[in-house]
Amino acid sequence: MHVTQRFLLLFLAVVLLRCPSLLAQSDAASLCGWVRDQSGAVIAGARVQITNAESSFALNTVTNEEGMYAAADLRPGPYRITVEKDGFRTIVLSDLALNVQDVLTRNFKMVVGAASQTITVTAGEYDVSPAVSTLVDSKFVENVPLNGQSFQSLI
Repeated sequence: MHVTQRFLLLFLAVVLLRCPSLLAQSDAASLCGWVRDQSGAVIAGARVQITNAESSFALNTVTNEEGMYAAADLRPGPYRITVEKDGFRTIVLSDLALNVQDVLTRNFKMVVGAASQTITVTAGEYDVSPAVSTLVDSKFVENVPLNGQSFQSLI
């Protein structure tokens, strides 16, 4: 076997071994956003804690120099977000529901004050920017008209 054929076979083997992982879908959700003050200036170094209300699993992150935070690979369920920064009131966002493959943006506007002072809001009252997503459950599948009984209509 020539060197070119060996290289081609090795390349093909690597590609085939990696393809299944590329086609897999994730059941996790992602969350990101910006933390700003009342004037709209970014707040770098704010502590953001994202807690699953059911399992009490907490993910801690810090805003970058552009005031942005990001969290990926979050399991679907109810969450609470706590944003803290010295010199600002703490913000607690409760009742945030993450679904399968959600990619949500939650922005926070912090108010100057003591960190011991807390602003508590529910998810329905706050800055929301959801991505387009649909939860496909058995009821959804039952109600989808399949013209010609083609599964591609469902996709």
